[in-house]
Amino acid sequence: MKDRLVRAEVDFQNGKSRGVTEDKVTATVNQLADRFAAPAYAHTDVSEVKQLRVRMLTLYPSMMGRGPAATRDDSKPHFESEMSPVEAFHVTATMIHQKIFNPDFQLTQQEKQDKSLQDSSSDSPRAKGNSHGERGQEMLDIVQRGASSMSITDMLNQCGKSLDLLGVKGEGK
Repeated sequence: MKDRLVRAEVDFQNGKSRGVTEDKVTATVNQLADRFAAPAYAHTDVSEVKQLRVRMLTLYPSMMGRGPAATRDDSKPHFESEMSPVEAFHVTATMIHQKIFNPDFQLTQQEKQDKSLQDSSSDSPRAKGNSHGERGQEMLDIVQRGASSMSITDMLNQCGKSLDLLGVKGEGK
């Protein structure tokens, strides 16, 4: 898996392959949520992926939104919409982490819409009934239950499927 990701990153940086879209990160996270039969708030959308990437920019300025080295022009500020394979992998892993541990990312589509309709009041943007991490505990239980029911082969196949969904080509693909 690591070799596959490194090969894809080298090809991207050399301008030999396209980047990974936010749609693909969204599809990968949502496929995992479906695989583990997670609730609606475990799913994501493109706007949430964009929001996460912007938040990650301050922590990883040399990685986020940089584009391929072969065509990058660092003299102008930019934020590429397509990600390198390593950036996409990191954003996907970070989104999964946020869905498990961060109440601000544990919102259903309806809760996100309700939140966006609120003006800047003192109300918390977190989901109702989630102030003490009930959804986080539920997510931990789902991951533990799902992982314990998977064989090593199933886990490796799932990793391969996730890389396929991200568009990270494997050997001979």
